[in-house]
Amino acid sequence: MFFILYALLLIIIAIYQRTIDLTSNTRSILLIYHFIVLFIFNFVGSFYINNPSGSIELIQLILITIYSTFKCMLFIPEFLKVSEAFHFWGNYQVVSVGIWAIFIINFFITAQFIIFNLLGFQMNQFISGIKSYIKNKVVFVIGDLDNVLDLLEDIKKNNHKTTLVYFTNRDIIEKKILTRNIHFKPLSDFEKWFKKINRKKRKQIDGLLLHEDEVDNIGFLGVIENCCQLELLSAKKIRLTFLCSSSHLRHQDWKTKLNVYFISKPQLAISSYLNSNSILNNLVSLGRFESNKEDSAFINKDISLCFIGFNEISQELLLQTFETTRFLKSDYSENLFNADVFDKKANYSFFSMQNRSVERAARITYYNCMLEDYDYIEQVESKLSEYDQIFVNLDVDEDSFRTALLLVRIIEANEYDNKPYVCTFIKDSDKIELFTRKEIYTKYSNLSLINLNKQILIYDNFINRNIENIARRYHVSYNEIKHKDSVEVPYESFDELTHFIKLSNLALAKDEKNKLFILSKFENSTEKEEIINYLAIYEHYRWCAFLSTHGWSTLPQSDRTSFEIIEGSTKRVLQKKHLCLIEWDKLNEINMFTLKNEFQSYNIEQSENWYKKNTLEKL
Repeated sequence: MFFILYALLLIIIAIYQRTIDLTSNTRSILLIYHFIVLFIFNFVGSFYINNPSGSIELIQLILITIYSTFKCMLFIPEFLKVSEAFHFWGNYQVVSVGIWAIFIINFFITAQFIIFNLLGFQMNQFISGIKSYIKNKVVFVIGDLDNVLDLLEDIKKNNHKTTLVYFTNRDIIEKKILTRNIHFKPLSDFEKWFKKINRKKRKQIDGLLLHEDEVDNIGFLGVIENCCQLELLSAKKIRLTFLCSSSHLRHQDWKTKLNVYFISKPQLAISSYLNSNSILNNLVSLGRFESNKEDSAFINKDISLCFIGFNEISQELLLQTFETTRFLKSDYSENLFNADVFDKKANYSFFSMQNRSVERAARITYYNCMLEDYDYIEQVESKLSEYDQIFVNLDVDEDSFRTALLLVRIIEANEYDNKPYVCTFIKDSDKIELFTRKEIYTKYSNLSLINLNKQILIYDNFINRNIENIARRYHVSYNEIKHKDSVEVPYESFDELTHFIKLSNLALAKDEKNKLFILSKFENSTEKEEIINYLAIYEHYRWCAFLSTHGWSTLPQSDRTSFEIIEGSTKRVLQKKHLCLIEWDKLNEINMFTLKNEFQSYNIEQSENWYKKNTLEKL
C-alpha cells in the first residue's frame, strides 16, 4: 500500500518537472515532498511499532524512510546553492541552518525508528514479517485435532502468515482457534485439494503433517509418494512429518528423501512390544490356556481381567487379544464357538495412576470396561476374587514386582474359590533373571514372569521376516476365489493396494500362527470338513475384530443399496461401515457379490485352500 502511494506521488512530481521548466522550484518541491514523506511515514510507523500484525507494512515504511533520507541529503546542498543565487528564501543563512536542523532532527527520528524495529522489542515480529513477506507458507495437517492444537494456537497468537489447511472428519471445531489463516476441510477432500495446490501454487506448499491413524484408515500414501516423485521434498524443501510408531511406515522407499521426518510417540511405542498375537502366544506357552479338563468350561463363563500399570494403548491391545481369541482357552469341544465376540461379556477393570479424559474413557467403554482409580493396593484386595487373571507391567511402575508379590500374598492368605493367575511383564533381561532367583518368587505357583525381549520380540522378528510374502499370497488367493467364475479381469497387485487394505492383509498374515495352533489341536481328532468350518468361523471373527478396532461398524440391512454402490470404493473406507460385521450365522442373509451365501462360501473356500497347503507341507 505504501509503496503504491509513494510511487504515485513520484510520478506526479516527474510530470510537474517536465511541464514547468523551473529547476529550482522543482527541487524545492521535491525536497519539501521528501521531508513530508519522512514525517508522515515516521508518524505512521510509530503505530506499527505497537501493532506487530502489520509486519509487511512496517518493512515498507522502513525502506521508504531510508530512501527519502538519502534523497534529502542529495537535494539540500543543491537547493541551498540555487536559493542563494536567486534569493528565493530571503536570508540564506537562516534558511540554511533551519533546513539542516530540520533534516538532522528528522534523521535522528528515522534512525530511531529503524533501530528500534531492528534491534528493539519487535525483533521477532520483524523477522517473521520478512519471512512472511518473502513467502506465504501452506501447511497440510491430517490427524487428531488434539495433536495440532498447540500449532494452531501459535499461529493465531503470533499472527504468522502461514496458511494451515487442517483435514478432519470431526464435526465440532473449537471456535477459539479459528483465524483467517486456518482452513478446515473434510478429510475426503485431501487428495483433490493437494493436487489443486500442487498444480497452481506449487511453491507455496511448505509442509505436510500426517498422523498414523488417519493414514491407516484413508490410505493416502500414494499421494505422498507422488509428492516425492515430483521432487517437492528435495527441490522445494517441503517438510514431510509423520507422527507414527508403525515400522511399515519407516521402511518405505521415500524414507531416505530429504526433509522427511518421523516422530514416534512414546505412548504408541508399546504397540511394537505388546501386539495381540504375541500376548496370545505367551499366554498359551504359560500353560494357562493349554487343553485340560479343568479349563474345558472356561469359555462358558464371563472372563474378568485386571491390568495394573499399563498405558491405554497397551490395554486396548490386550483387550483385542481376549475379545478375538478367548475361545482358544478351551479344549475345542463342540461348543467351541458358542461364545460370540460381540457379546462383550468380559468384565475388564483397569487400575491406573493417570486420569483419563472423557474421550478416552468412551473409547475404552467400547470394550465394556469399568474404569477405576488405583491409589492403594488395599483397594484391590476386596476385588481379587473377581478376576481370572491379573497383569502387572513392571516397566511402567518400578514397584510393580512388589505389587505383584503383594497380590499373590493376599491371594494365598485368602481362601478364594477362584485364585487369579498373576502375570508380570518385564522388558529387562537382567531384571527377570534377578527376580526368578528370588526365593519368594519360586514360592508361589500362580505368579509368572514374561520377558518381552526373549518371549515376544524374537518370535515376532522371526515371523515378520516372511509376513509380507504371506500377505501377498493371501491377496492372490482372495482374487482367485472371487474371480474364478468370471471372465479374466485384471485386479490390483499387492503393491497397488491402498494402505488400509495392505494393513488388513498383513494382519491376516500375522494371524498365521494362530491358525496353525488350531490345526494342531484338531488335526488328529476331527473331520476335515469340521476343521475347515472352524477355521472359516475363526477367520470371520478375526476380520470383524480387526475392522472394529479401526473404527468400523455394522451397516444396517436397510442401507444395503448404498452399500452395493460404494462397495470397493474409497467412499466405503471413509464411511467405515460394512454389512458383514455381524455374527457368522447371520451371514446367510448377506448377498454381497450377488452370489448365494458368498461371504460364508469365500471364508470356507479360503480356509480349505489354507488347510490343504499346510497339511500337504507337513506330509
